[in-house]
Amino acid sequence: MTYTLTKKNVLEEKQLRDHYCETIIEMIKNGLPVMHLDADAMTGIGIFSYRDEYPDQIIECGVSEANMMSVASGMSQVGRIPFTHSLASFASRRLYDQLYISGAYAKSNVKIVSTDSGIAAGYNGGTHAPIEDIALMRVIPGMTVVEPTDSVMLKDLMYRAVDTYGMFYFRLTRKQAIKIYEEGSEFPIGGSAIVRTGDDATIFTSGLMVAEVLRLARFLENEGIFIRVVDLYSLKPIDISTVIKCAKDTRAIVTVENHNKIGGIGDAVASILGENFPVPLKKVGIEDSFLFSASSDWLKDNYGLSDENVLNAVRETIKRK
Repeated sequence: MTYTLTKKNVLEEKQLRDHYCETIIEMIKNGLPVMHLDADAMTGIGIFSYRDEYPDQIIECGVSEANMMSVASGMSQVGRIPFTHSLASFASRRLYDQLYISGAYAKSNVKIVSTDSGIAAGYNGGTHAPIEDIALMRVIPGMTVVEPTDSVMLKDLMYRAVDTYGMFYFRLTRKQAIKIYEEGSEFPIGGSAIVRTGDDATIFTSGLMVAEVLRLARFLENEGIFIRVVDLYSLKPIDISTVIKCAKDTRAIVTVENHNKIGGIGDAVASILGENFPVPLKKVGIEDSFLFSASSDWLKDNYGLSDENVLNAVRETIKRK
């Protein structure tokens, strides 16, 4: 695994959805058999402007996610590599049976792109803010689940998905990401990235929460608490060896996730620790409730992911060592 951390965690110039579209178009121009299928959200992902130029590779399926998955699965059986897109609530829940049977059970080769899970949904409202999608996807046999952190990771994982036959679930935010990695970094499926060193405790996190956790880790350093931060971008398969090593090194684990505390990173890490090396663990995530329609910052502070919750979880877990 080769990755280089950026010296400054600044907001990227382009939105993550723009980087997704540019990578799809790059793949098409390079002759790869990829396609983009959408369920009436082309404008939301930003690929609408490319549709007229590539009408055979960019397909509008309408407000019918289940049918889109069936179409994509059929296309994959004849050699195409479809990327399907919808808002995360529809990319996970609405097409679940077709995804399970026509996709995974039939051993199809479809890459599902979901956008704006959890607090990232913001004003889209509770019906459009899934907090259970990681749990749903992790239990599907053969499904690979990844949550890219920034544009560098997104592009690398997209190419790895094309090179790897099978079902993938991408968990994206559409807006600008905080830059974490330098160009040329590589992110193998089943890997993770240690983005900050420390020996007092380890925080496992992913996606948009990586930058938040790094900020809080710097704050804790002022208290003399040194936190190791691990980006668990590959949620399935998960990096078991790194989880165990961090548990042995720091003897205290906290998980922070933009997902229900049930069924996500916290439960995945807890399972590894329980079977291999039990240490004190505290899960920080969205409480078991439906989200409200509000800004992402308000949702973060009021549904379990506040700075205070994370900081207190670290302090309390260290005391339990």
